Amino acid sequence: MAAKVQSDNADCQLQDDPALLDLMLADMDTAPALYRPTNYWEPYCRAVTEELRRLGLKDFRSRESEILATFGAQDRFPRFAAPDWQAPNPQVWDAYLGILKTHGTFWAHGMGVGPDGVSIVDYHAMCARIADRNAAEAGLPPYSSLSFARHGNPEGIETDGRFSSFASLYYFNFACFAARFEDMAAIDVVVEIGSGYGGQAEVLKRLFPNLTIVLMDLAPQLYVAERYLTAALPGAVVPYRETRSETWNRTLAPGKIHCLPPQAIETLAPEGRVLFWNAASFGEMEPEVVANYARHVSRFADALFLMQFFHDKQLGTPGEGGVIRQSTMESYEAAFPEFTRLASEEAVLSNGVTVLR
Repeated sequence: MAAKVQSDNADCQLQDDPALLDLMLADMDTAPALYRPTNYWEPYCRAVTEELRRLGLKDFRSRESEILATFGAQDRFPRFAAPDWQAPNPQVWDAYLGILKTHGTFWAHGMGVGPDGVSIVDYHAMCARIADRNAAEAGLPPYSSLSFARHGNPEGIETDGRFSSFASLYYFNFACFAARFEDMAAIDVVVEIGSGYGGQAEVLKRLFPNLTIVLMDLAPQLYVAERYLTAALPGAVVPYRETRSETWNRTLAPGKIHCLPPQAIETLAPEGRVLFWNAASFGEMEPEVVANYARHVSRFADALFLMQFFHDKQLGTPGEGGVIRQSTMESYEAAFPEFTRLASEEAVLSNGVTVLR
């Protein structure tokens, strides 16, 4: 198995569409209050929009951008992070940070600078084997059999002509977790609120090509997802301009991906067995906002997948960012009284990966 670092995919770019971004922003600005950016997201939305207008989508997955990282749009190799302590001698500390940066550069270029000479290729292979094991336990095709899109210039690994990144590993393992409790092959429609750049949708679509997917998110994020998935999965995306048109009859095209504004949840009527998916974004909303979405989701969902961050969401005050009132697992269970929690597990960077049915 020939594997190599493939960190320069600069020829795989997305086409900017400023008019589409403007259209999505206008739809967001005129939406009912419950579907506009929450207090947590309002400043981030402004900053994401500004960066998209200034820099476009070129290299968006490899860009060193803290603001794009807020919705998972960075897809870079794991880095060597500085510890949360600092050496008392500033000169020693500066020298250490310099060494750490150089070390990270070698690491990103595939050199064996990890423990016992481990390289980023070795580390990725280890993670891929774990993902393959998870897939076997869940009855899914192995991760190592799939190839993912290079659009947006992510950092990744090419193995026998197949490309994968650490973001694809992250989203693939969520699919494995859900498949342990739900027959994913029997799911007709996945409705995801909080699509981010579309990474989870891509994984699900590559696993289940006939799956119908509905993505809802705030305008800047939904714009990135629509542009990314249109390029990554040619022919699979129903254009936003079509789904927001007055002539659209709101009938979902089987096997297609639909990017809709959050307020579309009120009239959404998917047919067949429906899995609702939310990863982290409910934790960035106040309980009453979550309850409003839950009221509509409960009309059509047969099962729920929730992955939430409860421990590190910044508390804030109105108009100044942050979550005003924290949503908790108890908030979720109150919002979805018809569903029973089947499983909860601790996961890296989150407080719980949960399936309810």
